[in-house]
Amino acid sequence: MKSNFPQDRYDKFIRAIRQWQNPKMLKHAGRGHDPGGIEGTKPGGCTVLCPACLHLQINLPPEWRMAPEYKKFLYALFLGIDANFRLIRKNVSSDHRDPSLGGGWAFFVEDSAYKAHGVANWKNTQPRSTCVSHDTVNKPDKEARGLAASGAGTVDCARHDMKRPNGVGDLQLGERYMNMDYITLSSLRDTEIEIVVASYDIVCQWSVGRTDGEAPECGWANINPIAQSTKEMGPGARHDTINDHFNDWNWKKSINFGPRMIRKLRETASSARLHLSGLEEFEGAVPKDVIDRWHVEVENWERDPTLPNPYQLTTKAILERAVRLKLAKDVAEREVMQGVDTTSHEIYTSVMIANSLVIEEDQLHPTENQLSGLLEQSNLLWRKIAAWIDTQTLFMPEASQEQAKVVQGGTADGTATTKAYNILLWLLSMLLGKGIKVALELQWYKWKLREGQAHDLLEEIRHILRL
Repeated sequence: MKSNFPQDRYDKFIRAIRQWQNPKMLKHAGRGHDPGGIEGTKPGGCTVLCPACLHLQINLPPEWRMAPEYKKFLYALFLGIDANFRLIRKNVSSDHRDPSLGGGWAFFVEDSAYKAHGVANWKNTQPRSTCVSHDTVNKPDKEARGLAASGAGTVDCARHDMKRPNGVGDLQLGERYMNMDYITLSSLRDTEIEIVVASYDIVCQWSVGRTDGEAPECGWANINPIAQSTKEMGPGARHDTINDHFNDWNWKKSINFGPRMIRKLRETASSARLHLSGLEEFEGAVPKDVIDRWHVEVENWERDPTLPNPYQLTTKAILERAVRLKLAKDVAEREVMQGVDTTSHEIYTSVMIANSLVIEEDQLHPTENQLSGLLEQSNLLWRKIAAWIDTQTLFMPEASQEQAKVVQGGTADGTATTKAYNILLWLLSMLLGKGIKVALELQWYKWKLREGQAHDLLEEIRHILRL
């Protein structure tokens, strides 16, 4: 008896989709109207280009090369470089059995030349990533076992978040420079732009650049859902499928440029007013001759980068850890010279003051770990305060007199009856505020430690401003 179930035509349907995708891509690229026809298609000739990027004889003025220095940034190409290790491909099929129907015509580089480059340079020693623990560079074999492609490297337009022609290539063993070099230079092959700014997560060892740089990451959210399907495909089917999705991504970005530009202009206008107000307030507090000198230094450096970098710190701030070390050494030397018996206590005066600053911070701003176990951490902080008060008595008898006026204690099992954040520490500022005299030495220690903390914060602010 024959089955009434319909015949499975899934494989035929998938083959038909590929056959439809290829002429559709050629049609969208206008290859039917080109005298060279399909055979004359240039590398990357079937991609939806970023309309806002720089294109000769399309959106560049004739005199763009003669632009003054302050306008040259308008004619710079910003690239975002990254690798996606979800776009893997299992070791199935082969180029002979499953070739791409448009190899090198869209986003993926032409495969035969790319693989020949890989074979020729495979044994080249690659420097280890030293600035960060970048496992895809240092330990790539962990994720590449049993795969024909361990991921894909891409080059995007960083300003407009669009894939670039011939800016995608398979990775065989992690994020090797030989792969990323080839893919990047392939995407620049027909570019005559003279200024290229690259953003890359290991750019400190590979190249230089500065911009938002997150364009590739935005695109991954769109392409990752098909990774479960493409990893099972042969090499040609996978390339053609990903090319089709990247063209769709670029097309949708293009038609949405208008609404997105209006939204960003509105956001920029409000942000510009806010930043201008902050700049005017800052410049109002700085002498005019200093600002004029800064402008000259920056403009000269922008024209000639060999000059001293005005953004680089020329003075080394004394940070808190250095202050603590210096104070500890000074106190130790002074007490030895004065014949002070240090065996009766385990810490120096400067350390006692430093610990008071830490405890004060813990009272006002508990950490996440402290909040997660509030009762337990509160009891631990209480015991820390109690131990510190015992030490404080040695160096600040004035404080112990004030402590005696306040009942602060705990139970026999160590549970605090007074909340840790309510315990009065009787720090220098509190004693001075009540008119109680305190040794000038202690005041000097606290001043130097606060100065070190201020330098820490200034250094952090400078770092953020340089990003």
